[in-house]
Amino acid sequence: MLEHPDPMFNFIREYYQGILSKQELLSNRKFIESTLKESGVILYSNAMIKMYQNQAIEAVNQIKAEEKFKILLSSYI
Repeated sequence: MLEHPDPMFNFIREYYQGILSKQELLSNRKFIESTLKESGVILYSNAMIKMYQNQAIEAVNQIKAEEKFKILLSSYI
C-alpha cells in the first residue's frame, strides 16, 4: 500500500514519512478502516496469515520430536 499510486492511500505514506501524526491518523480511523476493507487488503492479509500458519504447522510436523511437543509448538502458531 505504501507504493500504491492511488492518492487514496496517501495517508499511509504520510504517516510513515512523519508528515501525519499518530493522532491525525487515528482521527480518520473510520475512513481508514473502510478504505482497507474496500481495497481487499484485509482479505489478502488474512489469506497470507493463514498460508504462513499452514506452512509453519507443516514444518513443525516434519520435526523429529515427540508428538506432545509438536502439539505444544503448534498451539503457538
